[in-house]
Amino acid sequence: MTRGGKKTIPDTPTLRRLNPDVYAPAHGPSRRRKPGVPNRTEARYFAAFLGEYERSEFATVRYQPWRLYLPNGHSYRPDFVVIVHDPVRIQCHEVKGPHIHSRDSRILFDTARAVWPWFDFVWAQWTGSEWRVEGPEE
Repeated sequence: MTRGGKKTIPDTPTLRRLNPDVYAPAHGPSRRRKPGVPNRTEARYFAAFLGEYERSEFATVRYQPWRLYLPNGHSYRPDFVVIVHDPVRIQCHEVKGPHIHSRDSRILFDTARAVWPWFDFVWAQWTGSEWRVEGPEE
């Protein structure tokens, strides 16, 4: 087969199954995160701050349980949602590592906080040696 003057390999499921080395990605196996499994920074945050909620009968902690839809057509998925039962409060926790994150993530977080004012939003960033947490007092 030729496309634009270059020879190409036909792409069919049978050929992919019979020749996995030819169709393997050039960069190696995917490093994509498994859905529903926190990364190391999120697990560290859970152990430091949310573990006591999980052991309590007065709160429920869930990892990425839902998506909040924003009026600009985007959506925001908090890393952790904590539902405190007495008094009833819903907290959305966003966890970031020491890397320089995109401004888009902060803009989505701030937009969600403005659109959903009845939720408490918590922004937590691991600096490499300590947590910097912004949000309502626990």
